[in-house]
Amino acid sequence: MEMKKSRKIILTVIGIVVALYTLFPFYLVVMNTFKNANSIVASPVGFEGVSLGQLMTNLSSVVNNSNFNFWYAFGTSVLITVISLVVLALFGGMAAWVICRNKTKWSTTIYMIFIASMMLGQNGKVKTLPVAVQAFVGSYVKQWDLILTAALLAIIPMVIIFLIAQKQIMNGMVEGAIK
Repeated sequence: MEMKKSRKIILTVIGIVVALYTLFPFYLVVMNTFKNANSIVASPVGFEGVSLGQLMTNLSSVVNNSNFNFWYAFGTSVLITVISLVVLALFGGMAAWVICRNKTKWSTTIYMIFIASMMLGQNGKVKTLPVAVQAFVGSYVKQWDLILTAALLAIIPMVIIFLIAQKQIMNGMVEGAIK
């Protein structure tokens, strides 16, 4: 009985450590979105410099920045994600099976095209959110307040979708584990 109790305590402590390790980057992003760049550099983990007014300034700077073009990058990210998921769901498994089973010049060529398409593209005009964040990174200056605010704006839709579809995601994971 004593062994079960100590094992449960150890597993609980390990679970808490893993949860803190996983959530710490989110904490940093959210916390530093409320700060200006100087406060972030001075105290990235602490509460010094946290201000709701600074959050509003950062949000406004990100959304209205002509180099970043948040809404265009957001729309592009959504469009590419939806199209990629639909195409992948429809053709990914079938294409992978054919390419793996048939060792011909055509299958090798198609495989190389798939690999090249992952590396090439994005002519600088079409930018997804992660690529567009580079607008805030220069050779000598990094606008951490705007980088982290843009990261937060990119994270929020994913968190909302997860919270809405949480039950279905968990059910799918359980069903997949059972098979």
